[in-house]
Amino acid sequence: MNKAIEFLLDNACSSIKYRIKKEILNDIDSYEEEKLSTTI
Repeated sequence: MNKAIEFLLDNACSSIKYRIKKEILNDIDSYEEEKLSTTI
């Protein structure tokens, strides 16, 4: 995985993490999607 993406997943706010996992990585399960979307 790209170091920039790893950094963002570790340090970014919930909305950025959500968008990276959903739109860039296309790797988000329903539990994680719900969890992140409720914190946005």
